[in-house]
Amino acid sequence: MANEYKCLFRLILTTGLRNSEAASLRVSDVDWNMGTVVVYNSKGRKDRIIYCSGDMAEIGKNYLSYLHAVLGYEPYWLFPGADPDTHISSGTVTMRFRECWMQTSFAETCEKNPTVHALRHTFVVFRINGWMAQGLDLNVLMPYLSKFLGHKSPDETFYYYHQVLEAFSVIRNKDTVANSVIPEARVR
Repeated sequence: MANEYKCLFRLILTTGLRNSEAASLRVSDVDWNMGTVVVYNSKGRKDRIIYCSGDMAEIGKNYLSYLHAVLGYEPYWLFPGADPDTHISSGTVTMRFRECWMQTSFAETCEKNPTVHALRHTFVVFRINGWMAQGLDLNVLMPYLSKFLGHKSPDETFYYYHQVLEAFSVIRNKDTVANSVIPEARVR
């Protein structure tokens, strides 16, 4: 079900869901009209509501219409497995992501292949970079992002961010202290 993976991978990228959270969503957990997804019993046995962008909600509506047409009935699982009475497994999502990646031109030259979890990290980087570019206060916003992702604290969220090289270009542009503290260590 190629349409399933387009929607699933995009949902993870645009909401920061964990692979297991996205794979086990029920149709009743998602309200595409309101743009909300309820995540039940996530890591640490936490529930939370997350919000989708308008374009993700449209993709979700189209995907659900497609799913109704293919199955001929209202499915229980948003992303059903080979047996529609079960949801797709996290392992299958991981395998399909790798298969999709290997079909790209980047697969041959990439030193370390990404995983589906990299989409969650990318969501965090895009969100933080966007806020920094807008000049917004990360100290105020990080607790909200942390809760949105189901993290215990903003430190867990910053861990995702510090791993990404792309972050350095934004930090360099916003950093006003490094030159005066350690000028010889300034990266240009």
